Amino acid sequence: MTTFRTKTPNHFDLPRRIARLGELAYNLWWTWNPHAQRLFNRIDNALWERVNHNPFVFLEQVGRSEIN
Repeated sequence: MTTFRTKTPNHFDLPRRIARLGELAYNLWWTWNPHAQRLFNRIDNALWERVNHNPFVFLEQVGRSEIN
C-alpha cells in the first residue's frame, strides 16, 4: 500500500509565529491572490524583486531582522 505525505515539507528557518509562510510558499494559491503576494513583498520588497517573486528562494534568503 502506498502512503502519501499529509504535511507539506517546511525546511525554512522561520519563527514559529510565521512558520506557516513555508506552507503558503508550497501552495500555488499565492500566485493569483494579490494579498498573499503583498505579504511576501511587505517583508522585504528588494529581496522579493531580486528573487523574481520566488517564495522558496525568498524564505531561504530573508534576514531574521526582516521577519521579526
